[in-house]
This record gives sequence, structure tokens and C-alpha cells, in this order.
Amino acid sequence: MNLPRHFCNIIVTKKTTVRALTIALVGLFALQVSAASAWQDALSNTEISQALDLADLTINIDLHLPLDASEANHVALQQTSAHLLGTQLLLVELKEQKKKNSDQRLAEIFTYNYNMQLAQRHIVDIQQRALVSVQDINSAHLPLSNTEIDYANWLLWNNSSLRQRVTEEVNDLQLPTSSDSIALTDARVSVWVPGSPERGAASGCDLQRCALFSLYTENQESLTTEPVVNLVTGAVFTDLPM
Repeated sequence: MNLPRHFCNIIVTKKTTVRALTIALVGLFALQVSAASAWQDALSNTEISQALDLADLTINIDLHLPLDASEANHVALQQTSAHLLGTQLLLVELKEQKKKNSDQRLAEIFTYNYNMQLAQRHIVDIQQRALVSVQDINSAHLPLSNTEIDYANWLLWNNSSLRQRVTEEVNDLQLPTSSDSIALTDARVSVWVPGSPERGAASGCDLQRCALFSLYTENQESLTTEPVVNLVTGAVFTDLPM
């Protein structure tokens, strides 16, 4: 099976603590680190490493996803007792300080636990080297991690009905022939917010994390098919209510 060129398969299955993965995480994730105010610098890579270490999280960045998975293998993986994504690291940023003269540097670490379906914010005091608090967040729509995007890709391109639909649409565009029309498509992926109660109820994405795929040909011609993948259930949707 030919996957889009942006797909990256991860083949290690071992869960590892953040302490052992600090350097790897900074390199693997496009962590969205920004200055929280005009008078404070953004978190450095060293500070990010320290914050992740102090939070003492267990993050899943390693999945074992067979490139040629059948529908049966997909179902078997979905029925495992623990979700493959485990806990995902979504965002690390400098916490905004209300007092302009404050030199306190607090890191905010945002995670999503797929087994509990729970987003959390960990606040770490960099200078005092202490975990200040852990708070539950009532939101499933924080930015996607690279691992979530890889998993969404795997779910998407192993869905036979979606593959057939995209292949037919690409062929209808009368593009140069290929042994697999899927190879002619590229994708842009983002977290999906349903936008209406009907779409949320139909997909579960009002409460669960979902990925929206915008598909393009290699010459950047947009396809009308815009599938949504529910990362919790593994379901792929192509015809959600407007």
C-alpha cells in the first residue's frame, strides 16, 4: 500500500517516561512555545526539558502500526485494553504573568490522556524546580501531536471505503495515471471542532479528539473529500451532516 509522502510510521512499542525522552521530545514534536509577554523571553529548550522532567509524565510517542494493516488487524488493535495513544504531549508554553515586574517563570504543559479521555494542564516552576499544580481541562480540541497525526494517517489510509472514494475522485480529475491514485494526494491535518451539535453528535468529536484532513493533489488542487478521523474510536467519517 502506498501512503502519502508525509506519513511517518513509528515502530517502537515501549512506553518511556519523559525523564528519559526529554531530548527526543523536543526534537520530535513541533512544540508550540511562545513568549507569554513582551517582557519575558519564550521558554528555551533547556527549560522545556526541565519542565517535562519535573512534571514526571509518561508520554506515548512510540507506536507499532503495521504499514499493511488489514481491517481485521485494525479492529484487533482498537479492542486492546489500553488506547494505543496513551497520554499525548500537546503543548508547552510560558505561563502569562499578570505582574509586569515578576521574574517568575512558570511552564504550562498540556496533555491528553486517551485512556481517561481527559486533558490536563501541568504548571511547573522552572526556577524553584517544582510541580505547582495539575488541573483538568474541559476541552478536547487542543493542537494535535505528531504521534496523533501519524495515528490518524494510519487509520485514514487503512480505511478501504475512504481509499476507494479518494481514488475515484483523483481519477475523475484526469490526472496522469499511477499504479495507486492515493500516491498522488497530499494532506494537511488539524484538530477538528464540529461547529454544530448535529456534527458533534454524529462523530463524537464534540467531546473526543478528532483530526480533519484536507486533501490535495500534488499540484495542490483541492479534493472535495475532507475526511474526519475520531482518534478515540478510530472511526473515519466522510459525509457528516452540514
